[in-house]
Amino acid sequence: MDVPDRPLAASQHFLRIVAAWGRDLTPRMLKIIEARSEPHHLGAAAANLFRLPRLCEGVILLNDVELFDEAATLVRVIAELAIGAAWVGTNDERAWDMARDLGDAANRGDAMRLEQLGLKPAHETLDDAKRLPPLRTRAEQAGADALALFAGVYDILSGPSHSPLTPLGHLDPDSRGLFGRGIAGFAVQAASRLGYYASTNLGITDGRESVQAALAKWSASGG
Repeated sequence: MDVPDRPLAASQHFLRIVAAWGRDLTPRMLKIIEARSEPHHLGAAAANLFRLPRLCEGVILLNDVELFDEAATLVRVIAELAIGAAWVGTNDERAWDMARDLGDAANRGDAMRLEQLGLKPAHETLDDAKRLPPLRTRAEQAGADALALFAGVYDILSGPSHSPLTPLGHLDPDSRGLFGRGIAGFAVQAASRLGYYASTNLGITDGRESVQAALAKWSASGG
């Protein structure tokens, strides 16, 4: 992780390279996801790689029109997925814990919708549903790199994701540009790590050299 100011165009170029790489892998990821016959950690990694190009494309589009607050929300998602991918690794139990966490959230949501809206659940409940450890705990357990991603997410990306009050409304044009370049730069680092962790968990190296070359070019563009 590093923080030098880099041109927005350099970050956008890298995100386009990652998006193209991810799109090329999409058919393989869909086969793994739909088959549901692979170990849990492979299914989780495939789902991450399936989402990666679409998230990058969303960030690119928002950055192109300088909607940096809105881009920050998607960057937060990429970073959290990267932390999750690093935490799971090839551990099937941790991957299944993620499914249990979704089941727990679904159960609580179903109960509230039944109470407030009279809507009955349309799916079976997961009996052994449970909550995941907090994101920071997972980052700490995954290692220093994941913890650095958490530090980038914490507070500064929480505002645009959870509150209508964001930094951009209080900044002059130059400062808004700096903020936007910072969000884009963090997107590069989060996306590169999500791609690396997920593809490593799957044992995939196809096309990673193009991503690594683009990352080196992006790193060299810093001041």
